Amino acid sequence: MFLASAIAFLIPDLIRQWNVFVTRSPLLGLYYCTMLVGAALAAGLFALHDCLLPRDTPVRFNRNTRKIYVYEYTASLRRLQRWRKEIKIYDWDNIEAEIAKVSGFTGKAYVVRHELVLVICKAGTNEVIDRISLKGNDVTVETLYQLWSYVRRFMAYGPARIPDLKARVQGVSFVSSLFHFMPYISPTEEGRRFRSKMRWLDYPIIFLTIWFFWIWLPLGICNYIAMKCAPEPKWPAEIDAESRSLRSS
Repeated sequence: MFLASAIAFLIPDLIRQWNVFVTRSPLLGLYYCTMLVGAALAAGLFALHDCLLPRDTPVRFNRNTRKIYVYEYTASLRRLQRWRKEIKIYDWDNIEAEIAKVSGFTGKAYVVRHELVLVICKAGTNEVIDRISLKGNDVTVETLYQLWSYVRRFMAYGPARIPDLKARVQGVSFVSSLFHFMPYISPTEEGRRFRSKMRWLDYPIIFLTIWFFWIWLPLGICNYIAMKCAPEPKWPAEIDAESRSLRSS
């Protein structure tokens, strides 16, 4: 989305310089036209690709069947086709977890992110047959450890022995999308939840980033369009019923 926005931002400037390129040299004008058309096509393709990205990839944990149900998407080799959905079912007893660390230097800052990954092993062995990303892009590992502990307690004892957890707000709201990159001032329920979890370290970061609201708000509108166009997960009826079942298999 950022790349598409950047390309689209440059197109008006290219149009304004039309006469400069054409009057100096026909070849330069031809090159200019090619560059303009290429930029427009690239912006359109990237925007369309953003609209085809899946809205969500849910994972369901059922302690009665002792299985997890994973709804994943597989990218198509054809860029403009919708992603292919893939349903995976694994036994809970064959699942471990690991925390992956991704770090890199952007040229100005050293960035570190962490991800909680479910590791599926072959029954009775440590041979890994698949990995499922459960939560990623976290600055610290504390939340990831808490999430894994929460999942394990739920699968061991059920909902009676775990803290109450508010479910994420479903659906796509224009207001929520508008403040997607500034949840700390969002008037929605998501914004209130975000503010209730804010730590002292968040306040200086907010102070430094809020001045770029003229960038975040248009990107929020782009996020709304992309989310409305994104395919919504639809479980097959049999698997949907099994994953919600209250009876052991």
